[in-house]
Amino acid sequence: MSRWRLPGAYYPRWRQVRIHAILDHYRANFFRGKTMMEVGCGDGSIGNFFYYLGCQVTCCDARQEFLDEVAYRNHEIRTAQCNLEEAWPLPDECFDVILNLGVLYHLAEPHDCIVENARHCNHLVLDCEVTPSGGVRTCSMPENPPERLADEGDDHAFSGMGSRPTPAYIEAAIRDGGMEPVMLNTTAYDDHPYPHKLGWGETGAYRNGMRRLWFAKKTG
Repeated sequence: MSRWRLPGAYYPRWRQVRIHAILDHYRANFFRGKTMMEVGCGDGSIGNFFYYLGCQVTCCDARQEFLDEVAYRNHEIRTAQCNLEEAWPLPDECFDVILNLGVLYHLAEPHDCIVENARHCNHLVLDCEVTPSGGVRTCSMPENPPERLADEGDDHAFSGMGSRPTPAYIEAAIRDGGMEPVMLNTTAYDDHPYPHKLGWGETGAYRNGMRRLWFAKKTG
């Protein structure tokens, strides 16, 4: 039995819609023999899925308990501990694919992380909750997790501060890293419930749960 797991009420559907969107874009055969890094991997369920499609997978997270869970589930997946606000993991390596799914809004200043993602892969898949207004900007805010339940892991900001970037902010940073992004913006992709327990609440700057997904590739 797993020793740790992320909140279970909505994550199965959360993972499912992202995996389906990725497979619709690339098709399953694309991943055979590819190298992949999943940043902010949590329990590594998505990376593990692509391992079984033939990827060589590396999972990165700031929390060692999640990396222990990844190794417990599949010892053939490499793990690396990292705090994305302090340093980029494995800076000398470039991957065929990087998955950055539901990570950026847990960073107070996500620009450098986006740039490093783009610089270290040929294909980037990036998902984020966004501020639905225009302009190249982001708003930082405290992200205070609720009381942890006995069988949950903490998937909130490692530093205690998160953000809500605009889509234009994210796309500008992807281009700064040498990639051209294409945004997927469909109702089907966002069709799953969001828990109120994440501690963000509502403000005039964003609507909780507004997600956007990008596929990006090298321009040169």
